[in-house]
Amino acid sequence: MILKFLNINQLFKERQYSLLLAKYSTQLNKSLLGKTIFESGLYSQFLADPQWRGTVFYAVGLLFYKDYTDFRIYWRSFSKKRKLSVSDKRIILKSLYINYPYKAKAFCKFYFPQDKILYCSLLSVIDEKLKNNFLLEKISLSKEPQSILLASNFLAIDNPLKQQYYFNRLMDFYGLRKIALINNAKSIFSTNLQCNRVNVKPKNVENFPLVSILMTTFNSQQFVENSLLSLVYQDYSNKEIIVIDDCSSDNTCNIVQKIADKYSFVKLIQLPENVGTFVAKTIGAKFATGEFITCQDSDDWAHPEKLTRQVEPLLKNKNIIVTFSKWFRVTKKGKVYSRMIYPFIRLNPSSALFRRQIVEEKTGLWDWVKTGADSEFNARLKLVFGNKAICVINKPLTIGAHRENSLMTSVETGCSDHSALIRQQYWENWNYWHIEQLMRKHSIRMDYKNRKELFSIPQEISVDINKISRIFKKFELFL
Repeated sequence: MILKFLNINQLFKERQYSLLLAKYSTQLNKSLLGKTIFESGLYSQFLADPQWRGTVFYAVGLLFYKDYTDFRIYWRSFSKKRKLSVSDKRIILKSLYINYPYKAKAFCKFYFPQDKILYCSLLSVIDEKLKNNFLLEKISLSKEPQSILLASNFLAIDNPLKQQYYFNRLMDFYGLRKIALINNAKSIFSTNLQCNRVNVKPKNVENFPLVSILMTTFNSQQFVENSLLSLVYQDYSNKEIIVIDDCSSDNTCNIVQKIADKYSFVKLIQLPENVGTFVAKTIGAKFATGEFITCQDSDDWAHPEKLTRQVEPLLKNKNIIVTFSKWFRVTKKGKVYSRMIYPFIRLNPSSALFRRQIVEEKTGLWDWVKTGADSEFNARLKLVFGNKAICVINKPLTIGAHRENSLMTSVETGCSDHSALIRQQYWENWNYWHIEQLMRKHSIRMDYKNRKELFSIPQEISVDINKISRIFKKFELFL
């Protein structure tokens, strides 16, 4: 009994929520079960299962799947009937700032008046000014990463060189080389970043494993050049960069080809039909020859130390299968943004750098959907190989672009209104598949030949299998 209790607590601490639900769901007390479901992001269950009525978790379900008015009516009644715990308030605050950040501001100020950094983070994301001069000064002097980025947001708007100053304070905090603006008159953004190159080549570079970097593009002419050059200029030299263009109609391919003509390790593959970034990545992996594979989005900028920092743990420890790193995202005005509000610096979902052979054998690669497959792939890696096989580099090695019409923000695939519900539906579907496979002690491998038998995909983000088949036939590829 004690051993079981320790196992449950350890799994929760390690954020192994799918394993927890698969092995112990019937043995968890109601509070811990609710927290596990909440942390798993399976919010629809709070509305579907009657046991959650009259709990804080039912309010969560309302925030994600119903109108704010429904939540407000329920919350007023609920908060009058019982004394709210700190945990209750935190759960609602997190749900609010994901779905209704403007409402979260008032909630945070009322229930968490002492949490100034979180409150300031909310103000920053909803584009409100911080009028408390004492707090502004305190933030500007802080050495803590969130405060440094908040200082940039509040004190360096329309001042590119001041943005650079704060960003370099962040680089200093993490022991990374300083960054610089390409054009000092323009704000910090992924297209306006550079870093001093170090011309120190490691000895016997041919003995270092080849890293294949996959970049997919689609009408990325405004962003792709600097993103691609940030990979070209990586300190780690034994690399190949495979750009898979997903049937762009703009000048993207010409820009990429000019770079490929200059650097022999850059290769361009042009797809005749648009199939989405994750099918494109899978096709790119077929052309890859590296021992390790990683990816980068075409509007991101990679710090030159990124590959070296992520490869090192794999070279030092053969039991490490995959490494991840952190990132933060910036608007065209140089303002740091995160939909999750706090912290701004988060795990980069597309940063997985993994041992190709064992991952392809044991887990397979990305699901063939238009968006959201990174999260499923990463969760699958964690479940199959375990926490000890994963190393997270706690440094922001990527600066991403927060922009309209990106995968994360577009009407079709992003985190707004109906599209957010589509992504949420896909998230829950794959999570339930993971849990079910664990309960049955079956393989959690992406089986493309029998994809329909795994779990359902919302029609809005599904990819036409006929297009995929035609492209595979054109390039003479096999599953």
